[in-house]
Parts: sequence; structure tokens; C-alpha cells
Amino acid sequence: MTGVLGDVIGSTVWSSEQASSLAAIPGSKVADSTNFPHPVAESLAKFGKAAEKANRMRVLASAQGLHAPLRLSMEQRIMQRIQPRLPGLYSYHPLASQLNGSLDEIDVADFINPAEDSESVGMPQLMIEHKLGLL
Repeated sequence: MTGVLGDVIGSTVWSSEQASSLAAIPGSKVADSTNFPHPVAESLAKFGKAAEKANRMRVLASAQGLHAPLRLSMEQRIMQRIQPRLPGLYSYHPLASQLNGSLDEIDVADFINPAEDSESVGMPQLMIEHKLGLL
């Protein structure tokens, strides 16, 4: 259905964040009747990151065997549990970023207010006591 100036009436233009949130709704018919701002937003809405990760693991298993995705998921779990520095200091997990694929993506947090450029560190003594449960 078109309007006076040829605008589409009835379909919604979604931002990429809203489009990716449609992936959380299983069997959603909204994603089929939506005008997406970019083909990537449409792909994220229909498949999402979980499907992309499952597909990547499936390809890895077929190329290198079943041990490869199992080992990769084990390494990801280990890296999520490791705390490289004491609280109060900025910590960066390059291996964890490589394993979860965040090195391949450029996000808003990469150039707007990154944590390593913070001018305030906090009180390390209080942060350590809080982490140990003394406060």
C-alpha cells in the first residue's frame, strides 16, 4: 500500500538495534513484513548472533572434527572466568576477545568512552575489600 508521495504505509523502518531484538522472538512474523535500513540488519533480525555462532561451530566441526568446537567453547568458558588484574585497574582480555569474535567487530564502545581512557580509577583498596566480601 503506497501513500501520496509513494511512501510505504503499514511497514515499519527499524533501527539495527530494534531489528536485532526481533531475533529474540521465536517464530516472529514481524521480521518478514519490515523495511530494514540495511541488509545486515535484516540478517541479524532473522538469524541473530546465536545462529551465526552455531553455523560457525558447524563449519568448524565439519572442517576439523568434533574436537575443535568443543575445545573452542571450553577455552571461551575458561577465559570468561579468569580475572587478569586486581579490581580498580583496567583489564583487557585479548585472548577472550579473539575467542568470542569481538576483535572482528567495531562497536560504539571502541571509539566512544573506552574504559582504558578513563581518568578516574577508583579506590583500589575498597574495591579489593568489596570483591573479597569484607565490606
